[in-house]
Amino acid sequence: MKVKETFRGVNASVATIILSAAALVPLLTPGVAHAATTFTWTGGGSDAKWSTAANWAGNAAPQSSDVGDIITIDNSANFSNGLGSVDDIAGLSVASVVFTNNASAGFPGFDLGTNLTVTGAITQASSDTNTPDSIGDDGTARTLTVGGSVTVTSTAGITIGDITNGDTLALNSNTLTFTDNGGNTGNITAIYSNITGSGTVVYNAPVTDFQLYGNNTYSGTTHVIVNNLPIGDSQHADGFGSSSINVENGGSISFASGTSTTINNAITIAGTANGSPVTSLDFNDNGAASVVITVPHITLSGSTRFSNAGTGNPQLVVNLAGITANGHCLEYLNGTTSATDGPANGFQNGPAGCVVDAATSDTAAPKTPNTGFALMAAHPVVTLAVTLLSTVVIFAISRASRKHAGSR
Repeated sequence: MKVKETFRGVNASVATIILSAAALVPLLTPGVAHAATTFTWTGGGSDAKWSTAANWAGNAAPQSSDVGDIITIDNSANFSNGLGSVDDIAGLSVASVVFTNNASAGFPGFDLGTNLTVTGAITQASSDTNTPDSIGDDGTARTLTVGGSVTVTSTAGITIGDITNGDTLALNSNTLTFTDNGGNTGNITAIYSNITGSGTVVYNAPVTDFQLYGNNTYSGTTHVIVNNLPIGDSQHADGFGSSSINVENGGSISFASGTSTTINNAITIAGTANGSPVTSLDFNDNGAASVVITVPHITLSGSTRFSNAGTGNPQLVVNLAGITANGHCLEYLNGTTSATDGPANGFQNGPAGCVVDAATSDTAAPKTPNTGFALMAAHPVVTLAVTLLSTVVIFAISRASRKHAGSR
């Protein structure tokens, strides 16, 4: 009896210690227990600083000691105060930034006067679909850190960073996703920051064009899910750092270089769906002559289109030596002219040419199924036979097992 009572006493003591430690957690980890607060910019102060309480609704400014707040930038207030908006709060980490009430005049967006971390979202919620927002700097190199899985949503385009000052967009081992709310076709998201670190970048914005201007060094994975031409780097061919690139059948990348270069990223291309006008890879020489772009690490998971849009004379050469075709073929385009002859359109060392139909009808199959579920669909008799044989084998094994168990 005394032994049991002793154990009860020990258990009660352990429980007390655990509860006491739990109560101390919020005290030892500032910001964890902080309820998210929305701060709305009004620009009512005498300057453009985020640290000035009079610039915010309720005369209360965000604090670096708080984590997970929501910053709403009212661009009509930016316009009315004539000063703009500058984050000068060192060490600030917010859950999201929301842009509202865009105006064609004034200062849409804000500048970084110090480094900023965003953990959840950057959202353009304005009904104005023509005026882009900007996250710039105050003339000094600044870092915008991706502090979690961050989604950037745009209806009119967003500019991030200033290339002349060497701004940084740090992935910090997280996922950065770009999407849109519709808006006007041709909206531009321009990234003037150098994308660094390891992580994942996802482009899934059908009506937004992307321009990458930084000297990007990030590693990890880039997913191009849905986007009409172009996604890419109009300045140089290393816009995707050293990341591996997955191009879905609705995605397209445009590589442009005015000098001969090698694109060393591992690029996997899903293929082009019947009826889709998408060109998975597009190459351009910016009008320069005798440019050779070498792309040695392409893997095809389906037949698709590549386009040579170079205008230099002699024409741009795209060297595909090293491509893993897996039995798939390419439709080689020269600008807008469809053809299946790779060498005639400036492509070298590629797989066999074919026509990937772009008509609205899906009666023309762009590829011969030869792997996975496509193989099963193409050879139903073989698939049925294999399935029946597998069923018989499984039944025999099961019966033998039951018989063996009964004999013991």
